[in-house]
Amino acid sequence: MTNSYQLSCLSGIALLGLLTTTPAIAQPPTADTLGFPFPQIRELDLPSSDPLLPPDTGRPLNSSERQTLGMALDRLNEEGMVLLAAKNAEAAFIIWAREVRLRQALGPIEEVKALGRVGALAWRENQRTVLNQVILRLSKLQQHIESKLPRQSVEQLPVEFLQDLAQAYEAVRLIDPALQIQQQLLAHGRRVNEPELVATSLETMARLNWNWFRYPAAAQFYEEWLALLRSRGSIDNDRTKEIAILKLLAVAYGEIGKWQQAILVQNQLIEFMENDNENEQEYLEKSELAMIVKKTFDTFNNHSNREVYVS
Repeated sequence: MTNSYQLSCLSGIALLGLLTTTPAIAQPPTADTLGFPFPQIRELDLPSSDPLLPPDTGRPLNSSERQTLGMALDRLNEEGMVLLAAKNAEAAFIIWAREVRLRQALGPIEEVKALGRVGALAWRENQRTVLNQVILRLSKLQQHIESKLPRQSVEQLPVEFLQDLAQAYEAVRLIDPALQIQQQLLAHGRRVNEPELVATSLETMARLNWNWFRYPAAAQFYEEWLALLRSRGSIDNDRTKEIAILKLLAVAYGEIGKWQQAILVQNQLIEFMENDNENEQEYLEKSELAMIVKKTFDTFNNHSNREVYVS
């Protein structure tokens, strides 16, 4: 068995499962019989042969072939899920390895989406080796595509591909590459005046930084996102979103010691609730906010007094 594409040697039972409505899970393939699920990737070529691929014609797949292959690969994914539910993670990831490799025939966007999905499952199932192979493939795929633009901006890559690539990096918990791509999307959105893309990028960057406790950056992007939404008037009819952003901003400001900004944001929240028709829940929230503002103000005063004393 060669090291390039071992996945075409899946057992007859597994292949039969692809053609039935119920994926075969009896006598599934194992890593011992098929080799490691994600062999080291040196090339971006498709498998030299696979029963799911049409005969090699040296041309891109036509629409009918793409549809047929896509449906078969969806069945492969379903088979992997059945195997995983049956507590056979090893066989499941072998199936997904084959699926991911064959997704290349449908283009980089399809492949990146599959890599993100499989990578998220590998993270959840603590499949560290598989996770590392997914990360390797993402990196090589990105480098390969960027190399096709030797004298052009990387931002000229399709927006959908960049978005899917960022989501795939996020799925495997590579936050810095995900943020770098989102920064490219943000710059592109501003350059071509696409406010929806700018808003989406700002929201994503704020969320990623928040989730990884990078509160200074999170506060910056939440500020920019909120300012953009307010300037466009798109938030006027969506106070729920504005309140949610302000709550996150208040916490972020508190985490980085910007007490004055935290108090200002908390007071804005109270004003919103006072201007609305209160129900019982809003009354309770306003009361809680008032207590939080007082606590924040006391913390700010204590911090200021301590600085005066030390100086």
